[in-house]
Amino acid sequence: MIKTLQNIFKVSASQTVNQFIYYFKRIPLIGKILPDSIYQDGSLKIVLSAMIYIFVTCFIFFKKALYLGLSIVLPMAILHDTIPKAQQLNAGIQIFVVLSFVIGALHNPSPLKKSMDKYSCVKLLGMRAKEYSTAIMVYENIIFFIGFLPSIIILSVIAKWAVYKGIALLIMLICARALGLALHMALFVKIKKVIIEKWWFYTVVYSLVGLAYAPLLLGYIANWSSWFVSLPAFLIAIAFGAMSVWYLFTYRYYPDAVKLSIMGKDFAVNTKQIQKEAAFASVKLKDSDLEIKKESLASINRKKGYEYLNALFFQRHRRLLVKPIYIRLICIMVAFVGACVGLFFLPDERATLVNQIASSLNIFVFIMYCASTGDKTAKALFYNCDISLLRYGFYRERTVILKNFWIRLKKCIWYNLIPAIAICVALQLLFMAWGNGIDYSMMVPFYFSILFLSVFFSVHHLFLYYVFQPYTTELDVKNPFFKLINGVVYVACYICLQIDSVPTFFVWGVLIATVLYIMVALFLVNKYAPKMFRVK
Repeated sequence: MIKTLQNIFKVSASQTVNQFIYYFKRIPLIGKILPDSIYQDGSLKIVLSAMIYIFVTCFIFFKKALYLGLSIVLPMAILHDTIPKAQQLNAGIQIFVVLSFVIGALHNPSPLKKSMDKYSCVKLLGMRAKEYSTAIMVYENIIFFIGFLPSIIILSVIAKWAVYKGIALLIMLICARALGLALHMALFVKIKKVIIEKWWFYTVVYSLVGLAYAPLLLGYIANWSSWFVSLPAFLIAIAFGAMSVWYLFTYRYYPDAVKLSIMGKDFAVNTKQIQKEAAFASVKLKDSDLEIKKESLASINRKKGYEYLNALFFQRHRRLLVKPIYIRLICIMVAFVGACVGLFFLPDERATLVNQIASSLNIFVFIMYCASTGDKTAKALFYNCDISLLRYGFYRERTVILKNFWIRLKKCIWYNLIPAIAICVALQLLFMAWGNGIDYSMMVPFYFSILFLSVFFSVHHLFLYYVFQPYTTELDVKNPFFKLINGVVYVACYICLQIDSVPTFFVWGVLIATVLYIMVALFLVNKYAPKMFRVK
């Protein structure tokens, strides 16, 4: 097994360093200091791989500490006053058990998940699937234990809990992970399918997150520290863990599982092309997308010229552009219901929380950035329409470019306005139900800011697409100004998210800034798009 792990690490290190060099060379200006011959420099690769592994190892400790901090410490700090002090340890263990023993043990079975290392070692280098899978399982669990250990010890000391119990809980978690993996592999024998590739699998698994926190809000906290972290429970966990490990080491279907998990994934054919295709994978059409209902087709057929072209485009892209809107509406509804439930069970904190929401436009700036479909719309327009039509002279005429821009902008604004309106309606309902002290006259610019932010991000992405047209026929993104302006907008939105105390003029500042940006962007589109909107 040690020799197998050594070979896996050599392959993994080589691929990791090659990827690092590839992406470093893509950085403007400084990327050119590395010559192409560096891919053949073995000694430099050893140094780089050592540095990367040191960084990755340090990051593992940080990642586990961050996980415990965000999933347990932060929620416990928020709910500190609502949970009796004697129950706080049990509440923390309850969250940890649901998130780690249930969700964590099920969500990522390594023999069934895709990876370039697996493809290279098993398919290209001929390593036996069972040797590869068992070696990786052992390695992952050792790293998992070591990575978690410092955080568990520190958290046990802070909670004034016996450290050996924390370590015992971690050993039980390793057993739970082995049991979860054994269940996955046993299910694979029965159905011969990799269920982690199904959308519903992660929907079901991650929906269990509610079980970690909802019982705390309802006041149901089991006495986990007494019965779950006890000698009988520990011995039961060890017994199940041992049986699971025995099952996994005697499992006969690793070749089938590995073959199915990497089937059709020819990572080595052309990594660069795969990376390019991946950038547009989210906007690829399926055959079923081309089928249009008779009612919709009748409506489209009444249009002419470029109105007809764009109506046909957006109708065929309903799965790609409208389905995300439905998902956002569902998220808004879930957040609204969750907020109502939370406020209902926190009567003492209700007024404070409602006032915080009413003064948290900075958070909605980032939410509207994430909710925008403008970037995806621009990619779909290029990949499925403009990359072909821009080769013709008539399509590059000024009137045609500007006419198409305005048609598309109206559609994009409509798509982004739907979740913005839903957010405003949800907030208004929340304030009407719980916000007795809310000054509604102050909420008008708040709502207008959210609506203008949806327009802003619609204009922003189409403005960048038409003025800088960053995509090439080889599906590269080559315009540095496109990346720079996109990066500046993202950083600005992220900085808004980090503001602790939102100043009173923030709402008006956002409103004025979005209006000014929209006006400048539309002016630049009108002036430069006819010259710049070309295929490179």
